[in-house]
Amino acid sequence: MEDPDPVIFDHLGDALWLAGRHEEAVDAWMESLRRLNDPAFKESMFRNLDMLQGMIWQFPVVESSELYDREYGGLLRRLVEKLTAVEQGGTPPVAERILFIR
Repeated sequence: MEDPDPVIFDHLGDALWLAGRHEEAVDAWMESLRRLNDPAFKESMFRNLDMLQGMIWQFPVVESSELYDREYGGLLRRLVEKLTAVEQGGTPPVAERILFIR
């Protein structure tokens, strides 16, 4: 993907952590965090959210910044929690591995 969503890097980091590739996992989580804090990414998402509201309701119902926070606020908190745990020498709370075939 040309410009993957920060959620993809979060999931990638979880998968890498579970695979024992801890440095790469931290790099993926840091990339996710960098994207979330990138003003260009935020502006692009605000535009997309404005367009989406326009297509659905023909006018803005909620401020795009509030929708952005609702969409990515939980991700931001999880990233900070994971990176803090690693920094403190602990184990980050990664997504549970679900086996589809047993």
